[in-house]
Amino acid sequence: MDLMPGEKILFSFANDLLTVTTHRVRKAVTYSGGAALRSIMLEDLVTISVTAESSPGLLILAGILALAGVGGTVSMQGENPVPALIGLVIGGIFALAYVLTKKQFLVLSSAALPITISTQGLKYSDVKQAVDRIEAAKNERYLMR
Repeated sequence: MDLMPGEKILFSFANDLLTVTTHRVRKAVTYSGGAALRSIMLEDLVTISVTAESSPGLLILAGILALAGVGGTVSMQGENPVPALIGLVIGGIFALAYVLTKKQFLVLSSAALPITISTQGLKYSDVKQAVDRIEAAKNERYLMR
C-alpha cells in the first residue's frame, strides 16, 4: 500500500485482510485467478456493523430427528436400537451442518459500497476492539478538519 502524505498505518485486522490507516480503511485480497481491492476514506465511512448468520432450522431438525429415533426405539420397548442410532447419527450430521454454516461478518459501509470481512473464528471481543479502533481513527480524522 502506498501511503499518502501524513498517513500512517494504525493496525491490520483479520489476517491482514483489512488495513486501517489515519486516512482510510482498505481490504486487499489476492486469490488464485485474481485480486480484489476496496478502500473507503474515513470521512466517507458511514456505518460499521457486525452481523451473524445461522440456520437454526438445521438445529431444530437435528433435535427432531434425534428424538424421533430415540422414540422409535422406546416404542419397540428397546428391542431394536437401530432407529435410535439412525436418528442420532442423522441428527448429529444436521447439528454439525449448523455449526459449520454459522457465519460472522464485519461490514464497513460508505454511501457507495461496503467492505465486508469474514470474522469467522475470531472472538467477538477482538472484532469489537477493531470496531472501537476504527471509530477512534474516524473521530481523530474528523477532529483534524
